[in-house]
Amino acid sequence: LQRAPKAQQDNQVAQQLAALRNQINELEKASTQQPIYNYDQHQEIYQDRSRNNVQLSRSIFFKVNSDVINEEGLEAVKNVADFVINDPRAIVLVYGYASIDGPVAFNNSLAAKRAASVIKALQSAGVPAAAIKRYDNGVDTTPTKRTDARRVDMDVIY
Repeated sequence: LQRAPKAQQDNQVAQQLAALRNQINELEKASTQQPIYNYDQHQEIYQDRSRNNVQLSRSIFFKVNSDVINEEGLEAVKNVADFVINDPRAIVLVYGYASIDGPVAFNNSLAAKRAASVIKALQSAGVPAAAIKRYDNGVDTTPTKRTDARRVDMDVIY
């Protein structure tokens, strides 16, 4: 086994370092998302969740082509509702998603229906409409399992 000359090794390390710096720069650009101004609460809300002060986070998973909340999901709604009802500073951010299976337009609509279903359940549990903010994120291509993409995330923030 021959070892590469030191100059060649140094060049490879420099290239790898430059590639990593580029990745870091891209990630930093992506995380500087502009805030959404919430006029009801007179505060800025960042859809980039890492910039919010998340107090509680719950996810509800759905069956294929469904916006019906299962028992486990209803428990999550109750948990979030209890938190928000007991703390008037709290706001629930509701993010609707769908998997990549099927037409994009259908999945975007399904993500919106899922979010609406969760919002309806939150309101039925006593959460005021002014304390709920909805984001229809549509198709989520990031999960490794498609079942993880069929969901609604709820984040409680201040």
